[in-house]
Amino acid sequence: MSTDAAVSLRQANVTLGILMACSGLATSTWMARFPSVRDTLGISSAAMSWILLLVAVGALGIVVFGGALVVRFGERPLHVAGTHLTTVAFGLIIGGLLIRSMPLVAFGAGVNAAATSMVGMPINTTAAAIELRAGHSMLPRFHGIYGFGCLAGAGIAAMVSRLGVGPVWNYAVVAVVVWVVRLVVVRHSAIPPKAAGPAGRSPQGTQAGDRPTAVETARGAMRAWLERRTWTIAFLVFLFTVAEAAANNWMTLGVVDGMATTEAVGALTYAVFQVAYSLMRFFGGHLTDRFGRPAALAISALVGLAGIVVFSLASSMAEVEIGAVLWGLGVALAFPEGVAAVGGDPLRRPGRVAVVSSVSALAGQGAPPLMGWISAYTELRVVFLWVAGLLGLALVLTGLIRRDLAGDGATARLAE
Repeated sequence: MSTDAAVSLRQANVTLGILMACSGLATSTWMARFPSVRDTLGISSAAMSWILLLVAVGALGIVVFGGALVVRFGERPLHVAGTHLTTVAFGLIIGGLLIRSMPLVAFGAGVNAAATSMVGMPINTTAAAIELRAGHSMLPRFHGIYGFGCLAGAGIAAMVSRLGVGPVWNYAVVAVVVWVVRLVVVRHSAIPPKAAGPAGRSPQGTQAGDRPTAVETARGAMRAWLERRTWTIAFLVFLFTVAEAAANNWMTLGVVDGMATTEAVGALTYAVFQVAYSLMRFFGGHLTDRFGRPAALAISALVGLAGIVVFSLASSMAEVEIGAVLWGLGVALAFPEGVAAVGGDPLRRPGRVAVVSSVSALAGQGAPPLMGWISAYTELRVVFLWVAGLLGLALVLTGLIRRDLAGDGATARLAE
């Protein structure tokens, strides 16, 4: 996929950044109010795992077939459909909270996860194309903007929670804002409005050499699932994503229950995590450009491991906040760098990005329910220590796959 020639690089950056921020805002708003959702439904943290299991099913159902969906329908139509579905999903969640129905909330959460995957796939493939067009690391910056959206969602959630505003109004307002902004901005973005034509000509009328045909792209998408290198990178991303998902889904509750404090304090701690996470993603591309992708990811694994250990063993809120900062810094770069590493070949980009996104979604959506069930027998902060061990494995693996982390095409130089 090439970005539309009618869209300048600056416009492509701005519009895609806004769409990234919207995704972060919607995602973190949902997660930051977990304690209120749990209390409204009158369920335990372990029972919340069943909701997260539906989230996993919804996300994986879309992401696994994401490459094929992009080829069949095109990136912009998929993004628009996901935008509408996000609004429907928040409506279901709100309805479930109003009638105190855990099944309806769980169903809405699953639909929301599917919608998030639908809007995320076109954004990531377009971001990879923009990085190649720019000639330097861009994906971490785009995902840093996503993190700033998450920060905004967490900050707003903390503020309205402190003011006594329930999750229903919080969800309703954010859902409407995200819906409107996405529909307006995507029309001016570099996300292609149509799939490649069967004759090998893009929707904008460029020549076949500029953009692979739909048949070629579909074949490339299928081959990606058989590539050892793609799977190796995807597994590394998996390890980091488990650590990220632990924070996204359980950090707020871990602070509330582990430190015997309020939801507002828990949400603020999650906001601290998001500040560190967003700053690393926004500026971390310079680290990759300077030292190479393997070194950047090795440093990330070490910092993240230290952060989780400090957070889990903390005896004061100051130590918790320090741990949250290091945790956020450590898990920020893996996914965008993984996408960049596999995204250099336009023919196989959708398929390879789909593999990395699918494995990342398996970690991000499948691991949190497991953590919740384990938390029925021990504290969440003890569960986090097991997650730290995965980052230790990631640290070792990064050194073993330096050659695999060399991106194909224009991105290869980032691993030198």
